[in-house]
Amino acid sequence: VRAWSWAVVLAGTGAQVVAAGLVPAGAVAAAGLGTLTGALMQLAFGTAYGSVAPVNVAHLVGQLGVTAREVCPAPYAPTWGVSRFTAVDGEGRPLDIDIYGRDAPEGQLLSRLWRFVWVRRSALDLRLRRADHAGHAAGLMLWARSLDVGAPAVVVARRTGPAGDVVLVTRRPGGLPLSDMTADAVSDADLCAAWRSLRCLDAAGIALNAVRADTLVIGAG
Repeated sequence: VRAWSWAVVLAGTGAQVVAAGLVPAGAVAAAGLGTLTGALMQLAFGTAYGSVAPVNVAHLVGQLGVTAREVCPAPYAPTWGVSRFTAVDGEGRPLDIDIYGRDAPEGQLLSRLWRFVWVRRSALDLRLRRADHAGHAAGLMLWARSLDVGAPAVVVARRTGPAGDVVLVTRRPGGLPLSDMTADAVSDADLCAAWRSLRCLDAAGIALNAVRADTLVIGAG
């Protein structure tokens, strides 16, 4: 479809030059302005093609040999262009399903450019493929688990589906999220263990996108 769309645009540009007597430079400028406007709209609002409906997530994950039930959108996404869903596997264990759509490379590129400009001693890492982003996230989780930190276990990370989306399925560590626990249920030892895990990740050079009560799992490490 995209190839045919580009063919129509180029044919229309040529027709304007021939039929309307438009200067070729003006036709190129008009096409460039339209392309810039479309790019800005996609940058501001994303693309509907880059998202996946929850009803299709179980089918995508099933193609990778993973059973996913009770699929529903997560309250937050790891980053722009990535859709996160929660589910349970065949044994009732909780899963997180991240689907890297077409907007993921652009969104993370902007985030890295912003960090490179404003954060001292930050490196500009350019990863332009969805598979690179998912592989990077999976690698960080495996690295964190090797440090004896309660990180999610990687179930599968692979490209699938007609749109070429990259799916990263992880299994949450055992324990309870801090947000689901009352103040009386959290001991000083639990908080000390959480801080030790955060210091261990920081010492290894692993930066977390966000540290919230719903992402800290007590009893996982």
